[in-house]
Amino acid sequence: MPERVRWSTSVEVQNGPTFNLGGVMQSEAYAKIRVDVQPGEDEVVNILPSGVAAKFLLVKASKYVDAADAGKKLTYAVGSASDTDLSGPIVLTDAAVISLLGSDLTEVTFKNGLTELVTVEILVCRDAGPAT
Repeated sequence: MPERVRWSTSVEVQNGPTFNLGGVMQSEAYAKIRVDVQPGEDEVVNILPSGVAAKFLLVKASKYVDAADAGKKLTYAVGSASDTDLSGPIVLTDAAVISLLGSDLTEVTFKNGLTELVTVEILVCRDAGPAT
């Protein structure tokens, strides 16, 4: 039986508009992943089985950048792609948008350029088997 996943977010501009967004989706499977990335280390995370597409993706970290030295930061790379700064949480609510990260989220590498441990939490929702 599919899981019902409800998501919501709100964005407010001071003295400006407020946007309330949300939705409910069906997911055959989900994974909650938590990984600690040591300072100066890389951590490879297998997010999805090969050939399976994500329907929802949330990635958040305990810290993204060193406030005193912006050169010290957390990055990620999907598969063999180049490193990308993870400068804030990622919430992607549609398979088409998630596909912009790359064709295969089987392997994502997080690199901790900070001087302290960073905890990365991931929630991924998907269908149970390979896309047909």
